[in-house]
Amino acid sequence: MGYTGLNRGQIDADVDIDPNNFTMELYYNAQSLASHAGLFFYGTTGQDAIRLQGVVRDTGAISLFCTTGTIMYNLTTAAGLITTGSYNEICFEADRAGQMAYIYLNGVVVGSTAMVRTVWNGSLDFYMAYARLSSNNLYSQGYIDSTRLSKGARYGGAGYTPHVGPFTS
Repeated sequence: MGYTGLNRGQIDADVDIDPNNFTMELYYNAQSLASHAGLFFYGTTGQDAIRLQGVVRDTGAISLFCTTGTIMYNLTTAAGLITTGSYNEICFEADRAGQMAYIYLNGVVVGSTAMVRTVWNGSLDFYMAYARLSSNNLYSQGYIDSTRLSKGARYGGAGYTPHVGPFTS
């Protein structure tokens, strides 16, 4: 699926992510870094109090943020990791056992932070190519292909060999 500009895709199936313990993987090809780009969002659109999201910043940094009113984790990598015109495998992970959140780029950990575990209640809206930052809607500025959302931490902070082709179960 490719999303650019003011496009986003809501996943209609029940999605019940535990932000304490999940892995979100996707291939992303940035077409522009003129503004921040939403990659995924789990929460209620139009509000900032409860949300889990992944963002590519206009600096080429990657961010993972989660709050339930209290910030669970807020992680941003160094700038310049994402450039325009080529696909990258981006992985976001929260590891309940290790109490850490991670961002991987092409199989390499590029950011990590301690997380504050919390009780997460219920299924919320899940969107691809969308996020919110400082009360502003963010949409993809490129193409998102072959995504995989998993219950639990797949890698636990260890690097991995990037996938070749679509993700498998």
